[in-house]
Amino acid sequence: MAFAAFRIPTWPLGFRLDGTYGVNNANTTLNDSNDQYSTERSKPFGADLDLLWFLPPFHVAPYLLGGVGVYHTTISITGGRFGPADTSQTTVAWNVGVGVLYNIRALHLFLEARYVSVAGGLGFSCPLATSCPRLLGPRTTFVPILAGIQFGKP
Repeated sequence: MAFAAFRIPTWPLGFRLDGTYGVNNANTTLNDSNDQYSTERSKPFGADLDLLWFLPPFHVAPYLLGGVGVYHTTISITGGRFGPADTSQTTVAWNVGVGVLYNIRALHLFLEARYVSVAGGLGFSCPLATSCPRLLGPRTTFVPILAGIQFGKP
């Protein structure tokens, strides 16, 4: 994840534009009943525009965030009766989270957790069949826990 944050000094509100990329193995929902196991992988790539609300600072500065975004998600399946198949779709997303910021001179250490929900896309079609109807794809959700260094003024 990379981001750029903007805040007017002394205001409790700020904005942040961030970009995210990840590769995640899916859960076992698509394993079929004939013990033909498949491997699923999700690759979300997207951007969010978040509103940040900084709470009154103590030794650390806690904050809340939430926003909307656009994600291009690719889901691939190998093995089992479902695979090989893949699909990709660009859809809307939303996120909410909490974080803390610890200031050390010009460096700012942060720890943050977010819940991200990406809407389902068009879904999978039958392999090697063009006349198969497409069904609504699965919604992608993930909880990134981030730790890092922020440069400049928060």
